[in-house]
Amino acid sequence: MCLILFTINPTPKYKLILAANRDEFYDRPAEPAAFWKSDPDLLAGKDLKKGGTWLGITKSGRFAAITNFKLPGEQNSLNRSRGELVLDFLLGDISPKHYLKSLKPIQNQYNGFNLIIGTPDKLYFTSNHVGEDQVLEKGYFGLSNEKLNCEWPKVEFGREKMRALIERKYSKAGLYELLADQGNGDDFSASFLKSETYGTRAMTILTIDYKNRVTFEEKTYTKNGDFEDKARFEFRI
Repeated sequence: MCLILFTINPTPKYKLILAANRDEFYDRPAEPAAFWKSDPDLLAGKDLKKGGTWLGITKSGRFAAITNFKLPGEQNSLNRSRGELVLDFLLGDISPKHYLKSLKPIQNQYNGFNLIIGTPDKLYFTSNHVGEDQVLEKGYFGLSNEKLNCEWPKVEFGREKMRALIERKYSKAGLYELLADQGNGDDFSASFLKSETYGTRAMTILTIDYKNRVTFEEKTYTKNGDFEDKARFEFRI
């Protein structure tokens, strides 16, 4: 049950502020965020099972992130890996609008997904289960494993908490605290999940300012929510 909270053009300083949790089975092998040896301009984690990624950005400013769209009984192990959608956009050169158009004939070859792509100046949202593509304008957004800005408690709470944090004064520590929230016991209330087999594997905070300076931080976790490592990257696009 991943979570992506983000805001577009929230302050005179920032174009984009994003805070995300990646939830996955602990036994699914992955590499933490880094610039890829095979593609040195790409900063992303890597799914070692299928070769794709869940969130990344390039030095040219292409950005993409994905979550699963959960439908009971839908999962088909023969379908294509959703992580390739993120990777294909990041490594491509066609516009976000044309990329979304190219997905339409093949989108049902994938299990349910929500996909955000674009550049710091314009982001797009698409899903193979929810209506029309959307251009995302200024505002606060939350995405988990349902529709964009769904009514799940962690999405609604996350959006409002992010808004309060940033309107008061941007605080990276506050965003980490938000991502670490373990809820109140109600369904879909916890941002951070932990167990013996499945949970939050990575926290990511990404900011892009109006001078096109990118700051990308990632914290990784092992089973039962034990902290593993932290990495930080800064560059200009």
